[in-house]
Amino acid sequence: GRFQNDQAKNPSKLGDALESLGIGVIGTGDVALKMYMPVMAELDPAKARLVAVCDEDLARAQRAHDLFGGSHVFSDYRELLKCDDVDIVVNMTRHRVHGEINLAALEALKNLYTEKPMALTLAQADLIVRKAAEAGVALAAAPAIVMNPDVVFMRELLDDGELGKICFARVHGSHEGGTLHGHYYDASWYYMRSEGGGPLFDTGPYALHTVTSVLGAAKRVVAFSSLCKPERQVAAVWEAGFVPHTVQGDADDNVLIMLDFGEGTFAQVDVTHNMLASKGPWAEFYGTKGVVVAGTGEAPRNEGEPLLQVYRE
Repeated sequence: GRFQNDQAKNPSKLGDALESLGIGVIGTGDVALKMYMPVMAELDPAKARLVAVCDEDLARAQRAHDLFGGSHVFSDYRELLKCDDVDIVVNMTRHRVHGEINLAALEALKNLYTEKPMALTLAQADLIVRKAAEAGVALAAAPAIVMNPDVVFMRELLDDGELGKICFARVHGSHEGGTLHGHYYDASWYYMRSEGGGPLFDTGPYALHTVTSVLGAAKRVVAFSSLCKPERQVAAVWEAGFVPHTVQGDADDNVLIMLDFGEGTFAQVDVTHNMLASKGPWAEFYGTKGVVVAGTGEAPRNEGEPLLQVYRE
């Protein structure tokens, strides 16, 4: 777009742009309609605004356009990437095509924000990071857990010595399954290996990002993974005319991970689509001088209880 040449020389130009930046959304499914596009509609248009939407289902793209605006509607992401009005691409497609679309966006010299996972393989994720650096464009990926106030606070407690040395931690990356939440469209792909489904790519990044945001990089990982409940009911869908049905999933839906951070610090992360309810905290960090826990239940959520609790020796 307008800033590509300057950005290649000076990536910080993005933050100092004098003209409004155009956002192009690829993938106008559930997370786009629920989470991202309502917030985009509240942006200061003098700084950034939605200019293009794209979905392989043109009717979905048109629906997003009708709800949130934009000047262009596409059914092929390659056409959106050719659009000069688009400065920033936001990728919210199915996991299976994240890597392919992210690489194409960087080849088109677009700034990129992608939903997790960045790619389905480590090699492709490394390539995406390298391509962004070579192109001199901005690259960011969900989840933004490291910026959440509760995670920032936990990290500050640790840095200030309030918790002492962390001995062990536990974080939930689990819930009852992607098809039991209210969705705009059929979400049965969450259970399909061919689509990059399964909780490890769905909810796992939140838990893993939380524990590494506080404790740093793990030195050793051991994990168990299995398919515990193949048959799933797809019921909570808002799309007109939707008929509830069952689906036979083939992606592992039950993962337990043990992480060793060195010097006797361990963590346990559960990443499963089989946690129907929990009264336990979402994240727990146990140190030699103190304890901090965040959240008080995942499903159902107990919104009236404290977000954070701290114990000091």
